[in-house]
Amino acid sequence: MLGDNKSIFGPPARRRRRLPWWLLPITVVIGLAILAGSLRSETREVVAYLDDARPLLEDQSARATAFENLIRVDFVSIEREDFDTLLTQTEADLRAAREQLESREVPGDVVIMDEFLRLALESWELGLDTFATGVLAAADEPTSQIPVQTIEEGIVSLRIGDEFYARFLARSYEIIETVDVAIGEFPEISFAAGEPTLVSASNVAQFVRASSVLGVQSDVGILSVVFEPPDTGTETTDGAMIFPITDTLLLAATVSNVGNQPEKGVVIELTMFDSNGGVVEALSGGQVDLAAGEATSLQFGPISVAPGQRYGLLLNVDLTENEVVVDNNRWERDLVINSP
Repeated sequence: MLGDNKSIFGPPARRRRRLPWWLLPITVVIGLAILAGSLRSETREVVAYLDDARPLLEDQSARATAFENLIRVDFVSIEREDFDTLLTQTEADLRAAREQLESREVPGDVVIMDEFLRLALESWELGLDTFATGVLAAADEPTSQIPVQTIEEGIVSLRIGDEFYARFLARSYEIIETVDVAIGEFPEISFAAGEPTLVSASNVAQFVRASSVLGVQSDVGILSVVFEPPDTGTETTDGAMIFPITDTLLLAATVSNVGNQPEKGVVIELTMFDSNGGVVEALSGGQVDLAAGEATSLQFGPISVAPGQRYGLLLNVDLTENEVVVDNNRWERDLVINSP
């Protein structure tokens, strides 16, 4: 009704408070500064990732070069132990690099690139391990086809690693172009791509079997024998060693594994004969385990002797299962003890 004091239009709308015009430029500047700070933070994280990854990959580049030299140059002459050491160390370096990458935060912009890199490191590590297993098996099993298949699997894994790394490099070029600081490029790394020696696993196996020294070499031998008291340094006319007057002899024999594989249960035995050929002493040095290239000294005695007597001494190392060189397994001399 017209007499009613209430308005039919409801309460008057509140006016929206507006920012003073002079605050608008300041707001824009603050917003841009926050955005710029965020971008700089992301850039710093990307740069930090790239700086962390580069030295790791420079190490792997050196390892890849060493592997290339092995395949192209040293394959014919490298010893089995050195071959195993080189590849084992390379695998360990690849694994350490991958674990270091996995332990750090990965910025969002480099997640894909990081995945390519970790897959490359993992494939190279697996490839080297499989390749080494196949190569040594080919040397040990001259007629088996299984090592050839193992070598092929190793080469394929190395090529896969090379492909993942190529994708990592391509992605890294794109990322590096987006940052506003100068960043060095990553090294080119390849373990198998374009390597002519690795074109055929059969050729690798045939070369190892025919031309390399990687095959099993089983050889233990007696390097030296020393006495206490020592001999006089002179000999009889028929070559017997002459010793000063004594009623006992102590001796130490050094036996060595001069092959390229570990030997377990090596036994060295001593036998002493009188002038008539009768056994006057028989001793065993017990069983010893020797790594490739390792030597140990075994002591015998005291052995009773008599002044003025002549003895025959024989030291013998048992042959290993696959031993071919046997000349160094025996040490045999005649001994003469001086008379009073």
